[in-house]
Amino acid sequence: MRTLHNLGIRLFLILLFASNFSYATEIKLEQGQNGGIGKAPVTPVNWVTSNSNSTNSHFSEGQSIPYRLTIGKLLPGNHTVEIEWDTKSNGKNAIDYITSFDRICENVVPWSGNPNFGTIPTPNGIPQPSASFNSLTDAQKKIAIYGGTITGVVYVRQDNLSGTTAVTRLRISFSVTGSKGFTNTVVLAWGGHIASSEDWGQGNSASKVTGANYNTRLRSLNGSTFLVGRSIQAGSNVIEDATNCDLVGESEVCAGTPAIYQVPAGASSYSWSITGQGEIISGQGTNSISVNWTSSGKVSVEINKGLACGKTSCSLDVTLNTPPVLSVVDAVICSTENGGNTAIVNLNDYVTVDFGELNFKREGVEIGTPESVLVTNGDVIEVSTTGGCSEKE
Repeated sequence: MRTLHNLGIRLFLILLFASNFSYATEIKLEQGQNGGIGKAPVTPVNWVTSNSNSTNSHFSEGQSIPYRLTIGKLLPGNHTVEIEWDTKSNGKNAIDYITSFDRICENVVPWSGNPNFGTIPTPNGIPQPSASFNSLTDAQKKIAIYGGTITGVVYVRQDNLSGTTAVTRLRISFSVTGSKGFTNTVVLAWGGHIASSEDWGQGNSASKVTGANYNTRLRSLNGSTFLVGRSIQAGSNVIEDATNCDLVGESEVCAGTPAIYQVPAGASSYSWSITGQGEIISGQGTNSISVNWTSSGKVSVEINKGLACGKTSCSLDVTLNTPPVLSVVDAVICSTENGGNTAIVNLNDYVTVDFGELNFKREGVEIGTPESVLVTNGDVIEVSTTGGCSEKE
């Protein structure tokens, strides 16, 4: 009887112990939000499971939206995970490939400590997106892992980009060697490259996606499929066209008059160039230059915002206006009165110009009827042309 009673106590204790622990793996897919459009940047980024919109995020084409996947309660050993993203949405290119996680201006901290890395293979598609991907530095072609080691990265699906929608799926193999039993945590971090008009042409880039969002998804972990609640959306209203930049300056200039061109300050470098005939006389390497034009042409600038922010370029067509040729002769006239010092004259008789309209002033006051004006001996009449590039005598 005592033996049975002791056995019952042991059995009860074992069942109680088992009921206090869960071996279920914990999974969370998040994206980084860096502050809304027109608001102060958020750095380091906020990691959230909610969607991005213009109130919480701002990105430019050619940058990469930061993503991280946290997997908790992992046993030591080998594991595989598959992630997927929309390469096309509503006929426009969306997230055309993935990169390292740190390709925006703001600081991105996926996890504490130093990660290990795996190399992202070149995606299909000639010339794009493979040419764009291959233009990245080696460091930008890496996916990071915290708490583990990446042992393989391979594409398992790459849809044809000729359709209106397409996805790409990537399998990441990794190993965990932690000593925490089934409580090891691994964090994977990468960036979703925002398809740019520079790569795909005007009207075909991520900022032109309308009527839909594009998504990054977790598809599976160790063979178990995830389809619900694992999607992150990046609305196209948070994407700006990187080809637009604020280049300010005169598009019509006069020969011999220097023209000023400028873009916002704050970038790491500026490289200016001009076509046509002219000379950059000051400011090269800064956000503002002065140009002396001798013919019509174009002014261009490439703005390098640093490794994290990428480059932006823009240009402005410039027309050189040639001033009219103005000739003036001194007026020798006779007074209408014997011995007088005044006369009524037509000022147009003493001026020639190859084009443009004439404007006459006496002591700073415009003469409204130059064809019949009373003048006095010793008067000084100022004459100029009106319009673009005026001349004055």
